[in-house]
Formats: sequence, C-alpha cells, structure tokens
Amino acid sequence: MLSSKLQIPRSNNYSEVKLRFVLAPERVEEVIDPVMLDDKQLQREVYGIGHAAGVDLLSYEKPKESSASTDTFVIIQQGKGRGNQVGSEDVRIEITTRGIMTIDCDITGQREAQNNRRSMSAFSFLLESDVVEGLNKCFGFAKAFFDWKDPYLRFDRFLYNSVLSNIGYRPLLTEPPKGNSMTMRMENDQPVIAFDDFRTITRNDLSNYESQVTATLKLFGRRLKSPY
Repeated sequence: MLSSKLQIPRSNNYSEVKLRFVLAPERVEEVIDPVMLDDKQLQREVYGIGHAAGVDLLSYEKPKESSASTDTFVIIQQGKGRGNQVGSEDVRIEITTRGIMTIDCDITGQREAQNNRRSMSAFSFLLESDVVEGLNKCFGFAKAFFDWKDPYLRFDRFLYNSVLSNIGYRPLLTEPPKGNSMTMRMENDQPVIAFDDFRTITRNDLSNYESQVTATLKLFGRRLKSPY
C-alpha cells in the first residue's frame, strides 16, 4: 500500500517541480478516530500546525479547502497564478486514520516564489536549497502533528520516503550556474524516488530531522547526476 503512494502519474507539465513526502507509523493502529475526520477542531489543529512558525508549510495568503472521506483527511492549498488569480495546487496534505501522511508541495524556485515572482531560472534548474526547504517544511509538519496526536510516544518507528516529479531536464545544482552555459539532464519524464525501500526512522529521527533531510538530498543528488 505504501509503495502505491510513490507512484506519481507521468506529467507533461514541467513548469512546477513537485516534492512528495510519505511517512507512515510502523505500528498498525488508529491515529485519528474516523468519526472525527470532519471535526472542526481537527481541521483547526492541522491548519494551525501547517501555518506555525518553523513549519510554514501553509501560507495565510493562499486559499485553502479541506475535505474528509471514510478514512482520509485532505487539505489543499492553491498557489498564485498570474496576477491575483488562483493557480495550481501549491500544497496537498493527506492524512489517513492510521496516520499515513502524504504531502505534495511545489518546490519550484521557492525563494523567488516567496517574493511573488518566478524567473526563468526556476524552469532551467533545481537548487538543492529548494529541495531542502521543501523537506524541512514536510518534516516539520510531521513532527508537530505527531507531537500533538501522540504526546506519549506510542508510535516510535516510522517508514519514510520522498519523490521528486515534473523535473523535466533540470539538473540539481548547489548554486545557480555562472554564465550562460549549463548541462541539462537527459531523462525528463520519470519521477525520482529517493530510497529504493522505505527508510525506517525513529521518533528521535523525526524530532531531529536534519540528518534525514541531508540523507534524502544525497540520494536525490546521486539519482539526478548528469550522465555527461
């Protein structure tokens, strides 16, 4: 079931690089009461965690909507299109009653997007700092969520993985290239999964997630290395 969370449909839209973050408690037990999935208090708590300083996964300036099914709670935040129009999905958070968390976020030119602009460079390459920023937001959200829902640490071990999609021909760079020449990637249509198998992490790893961000970036770097 978790492997299916990593299967992102192929897309012809390479204008936005998407990061997918998947985290699941190893312990198979209810984290959220299914009766409470459409409860306003749950919605307020999750919204609050997403907006909290130090997490910043959600933005007060962007429109959002939430929904609930029999076993899943979803929040979708829309990005900004041209002018003040609503754009495509900026962030999507899905949490199941078992605590399986799937977060999709647009990491295309994060620093530029914060200033409500996106230069052509965002469509030419992917910066490591943008990947790190996206991972930090996802891990920060997951940590805060389980600190809230599981203060007594019943869920101590988790399975984790991340995926990059819609990369196109962008290379992954440490810093913007100097000059006008740049080597592009050959592969352009397949999502890139960080780890071959889901990585087992502990609650301590989730609380001190910097090493997991570094490990994920290293694996992405190996898989996105230019063949030239």
